[in-house]
Amino acid sequence: HPAEASLLCSTVSSTLWSPDTARLLLGCEASPHLYEYDPITRKLDQRADFTPTGTLGDVEDLSLQDWGPPLGQRLYSVSLSPGHRLRELDASSGELIRHLDIGGFSYSVVGDPQRGELYISRFYESSVLVVDAWAMRPLRRLRASFGVRALASLPSLRVLASTSMFHNHLDLRSLDDGRLLRRLRLGGQNKSLELGEDGRSLLLSTSCGTYEVDVEEVLAHGDSS
Repeated sequence: HPAEASLLCSTVSSTLWSPDTARLLLGCEASPHLYEYDPITRKLDQRADFTPTGTLGDVEDLSLQDWGPPLGQRLYSVSLSPGHRLRELDASSGELIRHLDIGGFSYSVVGDPQRGELYISRFYESSVLVVDAWAMRPLRRLRASFGVRALASLPSLRVLASTSMFHNHLDLRSLDDGRLLRRLRLGGQNKSLELGEDGRSLLLSTSCGTYEVDVEEVLAHGDSS
């Protein structure tokens, strides 16, 4: 029921627009449910309930990836607390397909279609976990700042971007080998990072303000850009 769903979803932790259904998907802190919001009717409905699947925790982040055949489009979600699993969900129904135990306090999950890999920020481990999306198994870890939180994948530039809650910089790493390419100093407490419509820029929200970053310029000229 829409009214009941709105009461359950008091603190929204993640949103994702679904172009196929023209609905906004929402995840909530401390809630093992996936919700769907219709902007036309303004109705909020529960789309999936992960309670029966055990310790999957809340829906901290949502990411839609298109891998091409045979996987096609899949939704991915990680949990901040109390769960410790990466979820792979059906993009249409939200049903759980597979999961992988990765530990708690994961904030963000993004993908690289070219390599078929997922990248997950591990807040207290100062690392980014790399997962094989096809085999659903961990591959390696990339060193990151303590409190690494937001991630963004820029496949056209072969860049993985990351920010930290406790450091005032934006890190740009190679999607191909994990090397740190550039470090751009911004404001502190970087909480969100979104890919621009052109796929080559980033929008950041920090305690010092909101920034738009031309990643191609930063790669070429560093802080002077």
